[in-house]
Amino acid sequence: MPTYTIAQVAKEFQVSVATVKRWIKAGKIKALPLGHRTVRITQEEVDRIKKQGLRK
Repeated sequence: MPTYTIAQVAKEFQVSVATVKRWIKAGKIKALPLGHRTVRITQEEVDRIKKQGLRK
């Protein structure tokens, strides 16, 4: 399953990197931690956001 960086997701949704970080912190996007400061977002999560939006 492909994964994406915060910057890639920001580009996909035409928002800033800071916005994606806020979404992750708020729990609107699930991110997989890979290290102290590194996270990835799965293709499944990107597809969910495209389909459902960011409301929970």
